[in-house]
Amino acid sequence: MSVVNYMRYNATTGRIISSGQCVDSDFSLQAREGLTVIKTDMLINDAKYYMSDETITEKAEISATWNAETVAADGTAEIILSTLPTPCIVYIDGEAVSVEDGSLEFSTSAVGHYHIRVDEPAFLEKEWIINAV
Repeated sequence: MSVVNYMRYNATTGRIISSGQCVDSDFSLQAREGLTVIKTDMLINDAKYYMSDETITEKAEISATWNAETVAADGTAEIILSTLPTPCIVYIDGEAVSVEDGSLEFSTSAVGHYHIRVDEPAFLEKEWIINAV
């Protein structure tokens, strides 16, 4: 009874969903609707890798930067997160915002801390905390 490594991924986005081990005779049981499952040489860390052209590929770092880490909570002042992957989804306190041009303009009228996160399949997840004062 041999053990095999496997991984499940979304063939459309390249995002690796999970990896694991099973006995070879149970490999076919690892299939899930909407996902592709393949055998791998080792367990794959989905936080560090994605699928690109049917190849397990290391994720790149996001080079995006803010022009400031604090914004006035007056509803008009804004700070900008630039050089984002294009297109991408940015999560502001868990709410998805689509970014098509590589820049996110952020403003708010509420004082507080805001968690900004980018989690794209080809990039390492990155998060910032922005203060609105």
